[in-house]
Amino acid sequence: MKALKILMCFVALFAMMSCENDGPIDDDGSITEDSIPSVKTVVEYYNCFNLVENVRANTSATFDSPRYIFSLVQETDSASVLMKNVKFAERMPAIDMLIKDLKYGTDKETGALLITGSEIVPVVDGKPYEDFVVTTFRCEIRDYGLAYLPDMSIVFTINNMFRVTVIPTLTYYYGTTTVVNNANKSTYETTDPIYKVVIDPQNMTADITLHKARFAASMPAMDMSFKGVAVTPYNTGYDLKCDSLIPEIGDVPFPAYQITNLEGAEKFLDNMKLNFDCMSIYSVSAQLNSWPIVNQE
Repeated sequence: MKALKILMCFVALFAMMSCENDGPIDDDGSITEDSIPSVKTVVEYYNCFNLVENVRANTSATFDSPRYIFSLVQETDSASVLMKNVKFAERMPAIDMLIKDLKYGTDKETGALLITGSEIVPVVDGKPYEDFVVTTFRCEIRDYGLAYLPDMSIVFTINNMFRVTVIPTLTYYYGTTTVVNNANKSTYETTDPIYKVVIDPQNMTADITLHKARFAASMPAMDMSFKGVAVTPYNTGYDLKCDSLIPEIGDVPFPAYQITNLEGAEKFLDNMKLNFDCMSIYSVSAQLNSWPIVNQE
């Protein structure tokens, strides 16, 4: 029943398509959303980039602008995913790749929707592409209810060699922010700020915006931006780090509010921890959870 409720939310949520096409591939051999048979629900995931790790060569690369279109068939608890604009190496051209014969179910502990599969030959240009084998595939989707995109984690391997982690480029966070005033040793705690993290996968930097930021009860709430923070992605999340930066308030730099020792750690489907110092007086520590994003499509 939980899985059905989640799917019903998806029906109302995403730019969904109900398809009656029973043919696996279009007549011209191309792969499109309509190529997927007996579709009941289609879920799209975008605003992300791929971290590709070559586990044999111990190298990694990032590739931006992929798109994942999940097709869920309730009657058979089966799923497909159309991966658009994906590549696994610098010299490889971007392709569209269809993975069928996936299974989905519900995690009994978290209620998350799980989509899994292994040892699957994908479809490329209308036919099986046997140079690639999807060794493992796992997608976990958290249900936030109507009107929001879900929180998702997607990890898969190709040829038991390329490990691909899908990383969001836009995330909102909420939680508890604790501020220690090192001058008078007082502590201030608030749940008002909303944190927005936007990652630029080409430069591997992030802009962090604090909405309603304040570091003391008497301080007026303001929107403060930290730009150009270094991002280090990995297969379960990413780290944020910057030794020193000048924040912006209303797009105006404020050197008096210098930020130092900024460090953050995001764990997918879990939490974000963010710490920094302001003006060498305030030590800020935020324990955050991801905030659902309104679907714009």
